[in-house]
Amino acid sequence: EMVPEIVESLYGLGEKFMESIRFTASRINGRNSSVFWETERNFGYIASFLRRKKEEGLDSKEFNKWLDAFEVNPKEAALDFWYEIHKGVQESLREFN
Repeated sequence: EMVPEIVESLYGLGEKFMESIRFTASRINGRNSSVFWETERNFGYIASFLRRKKEEGLDSKEFNKWLDAFEVNPKEAALDFWYEIHKGVQESLREFN
């Protein structure tokens, strides 16, 4: 979050930097080579991240739904979580594809 501000303050190129980042992200995503995280360890990373966010005070209906899903069935929750992230990336980069 701070990098664009730093680039702007040092070089006056904050917006150009962000355009470059968006373009690079769209090129990477354009290959459509993302794959689901298939190991138990990866499921655990996501679950522990969610638990930490809970400890930090995050509390919403959707967040708690994800937290509960990882407690019940980590593999299924991880697949659903990955798919939602994948859809979000597609939506956010739609203008570049």
